[in-house]
Amino acid sequence: MKSLQLLRWVMIGLSVAIGISLMARGNVVLGAVLIALALMRATMFASRQGRRQQFTARRQQGSPDGSGPVQWGGSSGGGFIPMGGRSRMMGGGAAVPVSSITVGGVQRQYIVHRPTSLTGATAVPLVVMLHGGFGSADQAQRAYGWDAAADRHGFVVVYPNGIGRTWNAGTCCGPAMRDGVDDVGFIDALVTELIRAQGIDPTRVYAAGMSNGAMMSYRLACELPGRFAAIGPVAGSMTVHCARAAPTSVCHIHGLADDRVPFSGGVGPRGFAKDARPSIPSVMDIWRAVDGCTTPTMNHNGFVHTQSADGPNGVNVTLITIDGAGHQWPGGRAAPPRAARALGIDPPSTAIDATSTLWQFFAAHPRRV
Repeated sequence: MKSLQLLRWVMIGLSVAIGISLMARGNVVLGAVLIALALMRATMFASRQGRRQQFTARRQQGSPDGSGPVQWGGSSGGGFIPMGGRSRMMGGGAAVPVSSITVGGVQRQYIVHRPTSLTGATAVPLVVMLHGGFGSADQAQRAYGWDAAADRHGFVVVYPNGIGRTWNAGTCCGPAMRDGVDDVGFIDALVTELIRAQGIDPTRVYAAGMSNGAMMSYRLACELPGRFAAIGPVAGSMTVHCARAAPTSVCHIHGLADDRVPFSGGVGPRGFAKDARPSIPSVMDIWRAVDGCTTPTMNHNGFVHTQSADGPNGVNVTLITIDGAGHQWPGGRAAPPRAARALGIDPPSTAIDATSTLWQFFAAHPRRV
């Protein structure tokens, strides 16, 4: 059994290596497809392994009902129906609806989490959580802990799905960028629908994103001026010109050892996309100028360094960097060790919890009208 499992991980790793080789030789489409399929297979295989281990442990503990947390990616375990379906099943047996909206003749999908404690009478905040490249709405919901934060603090969180597991964030990335997908129009229409259907406060709409999703959050802030009160990019850069931007609070989190989206800019040695990105300090300079901020102040706490600058009407631009952290979501769920080794997935930093940090920032920075 162990030999078969090892063989599967070897095949997954080989598929990723072949995909990277194809992309390096210019066959970007085939390489990206092969890598995406390998990542999907790795996620499904790791999930099955985790459920087997959990079931065995629970039987040993006298708990044969299969309830409890997953090993990687969220607060509830269990398999899922592919996102083309109408729902996915959580470990406890509850169905999580997968909703859709048609924008520009294209049907787009998303998952909404609304805490049961919220009533319909009070306007509540909304966080749009944008998955990374090769990620998905389901993966982001399981991996980053936003559902638990929403339950604790009383806000709605939505997880949209990118096309081909990517977002058209400007010069990056993959099928969405190559095909000119209107992701800005999709997110704008989605927020409009949720304001209507979920009783969202329009002055407290926020966007967070990982990697390619972080890049997309910057594009949203640049091209939908006034829509978002604040954004929280993690492990990404800005890959669009930002001439139309309105003052928007920004809290950017970045690992200083990120070799996919380097802090100093350029092309990361391990990144699949090969477009050069601006350095993170230069992006912060742009947003401090947009927001009319004062000179930033610095704070150092162990491995964590925080640069913060205030602007008029309560806006703020904050940069949080972490020594030794790679391309990851700090405080997120770690991939199983075999999957991490086979796919080169960086471990999440434990220096901070990105989700908690971003929510505290969002809550303190509504849009002033």
